[in-house]
Amino acid sequence: MSAATGQAVTCWITAVGDLVYVSNAGSATVSVYRVGADGSFQPVGTTLTHPGTVDSAASGDGRYLYVQTGGTGTLDAFGINPDGSLTPIDSELVPNAVGGEGVVAS
Repeated sequence: MSAATGQAVTCWITAVGDLVYVSNAGSATVSVYRVGADGSFQPVGTTLTHPGTVDSAASGDGRYLYVQTGGTGTLDAFGINPDGSLTPIDSELVPNAVGGEGVVAS
């Protein structure tokens, strides 16, 4: 199955249970979808990030999503709500991280 995000430069997907978080580098957003029993993608919403959204990782307990943004070198932290939507928690500028890619969470 596939789904159009309506965003630019989709480049990374992080799965958490039946949810997928899709990084859209050209739009500075994360699109959220719930995967149905038939494999279809049902849109949950879209959340703004800092520019250059490239990679993401979820915490092991599925409560947080961390998004690495290469445009500013910022790491954005979000809480994952029960419906799958995201709530911004914090952003941290990572020195010398502009253009970087890769984030890991535990």
